[in-house]
Amino acid sequence: MKRHRAGVAPAVLGVAVLGAVVAGCGDPDGPPAARRAAGVAATDTAVVARATTPPAPDADGDDLARAPLERLVIALRADPSPEVRRKAIDHYMGRVGEGASAEPLLEACASDFDPLVRRWAALALAAAPGPDLAARLGALAVSEPDPAVRAILERGARTAAQAAAQRESHQGVREFGGHP
Repeated sequence: MKRHRAGVAPAVLGVAVLGAVVAGCGDPDGPPAARRAAGVAATDTAVVARATTPPAPDADGDDLARAPLERLVIALRADPSPEVRRKAIDHYMGRVGEGASAEPLLEACASDFDPLVRRWAALALAAAPGPDLAARLGALAVSEPDPAVRAILERGARTAAQAAAQRESHQGVREFGGHP
């Protein structure tokens, strides 16, 4: 019986601490949802609010590979596990290659409180930056507090700017009937 009583106090304390963390108590910036980027569209918030609570991903994040796009966005924005958010970034980057918007990755890079998740999002964006992302990656680099993430974003912005300049020069050659 003493063994049972000894385990109750730590369990109750653990639940209390978990409740305080979830509520954002003790965090000067408030709960993570309060730190989201100001530019989040109202429709994005409505999608998250409308969504039912998805099943928790397993430790490997294997269910994210088969997850619909909306589930990946929810995992990127709201999953409490940084590991799951990083895995969601991996899977979402594959979807960007298939034509999905890079906005959730930009949002994760701008507003995630975990620097490793921001770094992972920056690496995904810098791996294949679209020419239209140069200015946004540059703006994120200026506001990024982590020097490693800032360097990745700056590299991605340069690569995206070069791709945009190259695309413009090819466009000009095509307009005059030359070869790219």
